Amino acid sequence: MRAFFDDLEPKAAFCLELFEGGRQDEALTLCCCYIDGLAHYSYGDSPQRSAFNFARILREHGEEKDLDLVSALALVRHLEEDRPKLAPLAAAIRKYMGASLGDLTTQPQLEARLTSFLPGKDMERLTPHLWRGSLAHIAYKRLRVPFVHAISGPGAVVVGTSDHRDPAGIHIDFRMLHRALVAIIRRCRELSESTGKWFGHS
Repeated sequence: MRAFFDDLEPKAAFCLELFEGGRQDEALTLCCCYIDGLAHYSYGDSPQRSAFNFARILREHGEEKDLDLVSALALVRHLEEDRPKLAPLAAAIRKYMGASLGDLTTQPQLEARLTSFLPGKDMERLTPHLWRGSLAHIAYKRLRVPFVHAISGPGAVVVGTSDHRDPAGIHIDFRMLHRALVAIIRRCRELSESTGKWFGHS
């Protein structure tokens, strides 16, 4: 167990070496793959849950508070693009939230806001998709997917904030994900060594 994590920590450091050596694409690709692998070990190996697990480990163990925030706009875009049966809900959210659609909040805060105007049966259909409004899921969709499956992608994703919490927007980039990776490795090691079970459960 100790040898596994002793070997993993230098791999994370190598990602940073690649990045600082001008190999940004390779650094981000490796970083995403390592996060993906740790999510797989932590939560299971179902391919259908890859996006959920990637976002979950970033939110639970990545120690980057911004990645745990959610955007109603990101959620609406997901519904419009990937869940056509829920498109009417997306339209309702756009209508009722108006200019605040781009605000960044916690997931419980967004859920409370949506509950204030959506019927209970609609919330039942929508709730399983709320995590897709998270910045962690944006990192998966806009960085992990293109870098792992299409060789390259953008150097960063900038998430604007209509509530002006950060006029420059939040930059999801290699450095943010690398910091998260280091934190995830540390947390997985702590869980494994303190319980005597791999990743705290096996």
